[in-house]
Amino acid sequence: MIVGGWEATSQGGLRSLIVGAHADQVGLVFIGHVSSGFTEADRRRTLMLLRTLERPTSPFDDHVPDELAAHARWVEPALVGTVEYREFTPNRRLRHPSWKAFRAGIDPRWVTIEELP
Repeated sequence: MIVGGWEATSQGGLRSLIVGAHADQVGLVFIGHVSSGFTEADRRRTLMLLRTLERPTSPFDDHVPDELAAHARWVEPALVGTVEYREFTPNRRLRHPSWKAFRAGIDPRWVTIEELP
């Protein structure tokens, strides 16, 4: 998954990562947000990394739900990670996602929605 943004806790920590993948003829599409699978140390390290990539606008080429977008902090879509999930729904959303790890050396342009099981 490509990280395109994050949600903060009320104390300013990392609540969740906003993720997507590329889709033919659309670009980077929103497919969910991931809040589980992080240790507290992971959250702190990830937040430090995300802050170096901040940008003022969403990198997604489609609609991010308003309730999420209203509080989102956007980042350059340069980070790729592994996410486990129970299902990829017919409306192209992750069900019960859990963060596993960042994947170094993966070009985000190669992360496509067509590759999701």
